[in-house]
Amino acid sequence: MLNSGVLFQNLYLQFVNEKELIINEIVKEIPQELRTRSFLDLAGEYEYENLPLPFYWNFSLDYTWKEVLRNPSLKGIVFPYELLSRLNDQNIFLDFLKEFYEQLNSAGRSDIDLILSMDWDSDVFPSLLDMMTFNALSLPVNSKIELAYRQLDSSKFQSSFHDFKENML
Repeated sequence: MLNSGVLFQNLYLQFVNEKELIINEIVKEIPQELRTRSFLDLAGEYEYENLPLPFYWNFSLDYTWKEVLRNPSLKGIVFPYELLSRLNDQNIFLDFLKEFYEQLNSAGRSDIDLILSMDWDSDVFPSLLDMMTFNALSLPVNSKIELAYRQLDSSKFQSSFHDFKENML
């Protein structure tokens, strides 16, 4: 599947509610020298303690997230902006944030990357970026920047990127 002459330095595999057997079979195909630089991106319920690689977890209130924080293989957490916005609209964002950082500190996990996943035109509530420090942003390839399926429209991309930067400042 993958040979050792790959042209990239890291491998980032995304799974949503995939069977762990499938994940393990795919990981077995990764060359050993690349395996130490490979990460899983997971959304859904898994036996997180049995995963074969470090992983990024797509945060969900539906899962026991406090247990996931304690997993030594956890590399980072991807926060969907829609969830954070909903918590803010319900006036419980600050309570959530306080509990999240308390749990993060008690787990001794200051090394975890925080990633904000949002759409190009998301209207970020003003205090979010003051209260949380994100290591990266995740933006989708979707119809807002495509001419056709997976065919990037350069003018749409530039316009969306410009609007995105203006919104974030």
